[in-house]
Amino acid sequence: MSNAIVAALEHAATRVAKSLGTDAGKAVEGLYKDTGGRLTGVIERTVRADAKNAGDLQSIADKMEHNAIRTGVSDAQRATEQEALRSRLKSMLDPGTGGGNKTAYLKRQDDDFDAEMARGVRKSHLNADGNLEPANPNGTTSILQHVEGNRDKVAKGNSPFTSFAPEDGTGKIYGAHEIHVDYNRLQDDIASGKVSGVKVLNPADIQSSIRGEIDRTAGTHVHVPPGELTKDQINALTKQVAADQGLGKRAASQLSTRITALSNTRRDGEWLIKGTIPKDYITTVR
Repeated sequence: MSNAIVAALEHAATRVAKSLGTDAGKAVEGLYKDTGGRLTGVIERTVRADAKNAGDLQSIADKMEHNAIRTGVSDAQRATEQEALRSRLKSMLDPGTGGGNKTAYLKRQDDDFDAEMARGVRKSHLNADGNLEPANPNGTTSILQHVEGNRDKVAKGNSPFTSFAPEDGTGKIYGAHEIHVDYNRLQDDIASGKVSGVKVLNPADIQSSIRGEIDRTAGTHVHVPPGELTKDQINALTKQVAADQGLGKRAASQLSTRITALSNTRRDGEWLIKGTIPKDYITTVR
């Protein structure tokens, strides 16, 4: 996890540096590299605290890049906003400032956790041993395909991932029943080797993967404004990138679905766990 977050910050630093110009860019890039090193140390001391803030870290990086290329604002306004974002970043990475509130658990809702199928498609379920098993523990469905969900039922039924929301998440969740996963203890036991074949992917991991898909589809880096986007914003961004890069209809359509997936996973604060989760880490709430 630490490498993924640090890499995301350093990648954002490069983009911000180019947008701000040499001098200002160096200052921002220096901040990222400094905090990147500190972040690695923080993670070594308390993985859970940074896992809680992983999505927020990426969000701040997005906003810094967006602020750097905004038009219609003065240099003073831009500098003020950038400094505020830098302060938030420093606060989050300093364990002594109260930025390390950890998520106690991840939650998932379903109408029937025992059912292996829903509307004719395999889904995550509690197996005969009480473990939470994804649609296909050995499936090859990618992160993007899983997040896109019902767009491809074959991929959905072949997914090795199970989706979760953080304890305080406001994303799209549903179902009459709810379970919680003690992901803190699960991650500790994955790290120690007690649990194998399971991987926890936080919001920064997921969003970074989808960003890579967006850039590969476009053939260039695409600046996607921070936060959840409206359909009109997605359509306008897709149209602009397609025109700039000379994309055909198929590529433009793929670009649109990838930007939509990024927007949706930002909205949901989505986490993924790959593999079968042992019952010892699962609590049935209702």
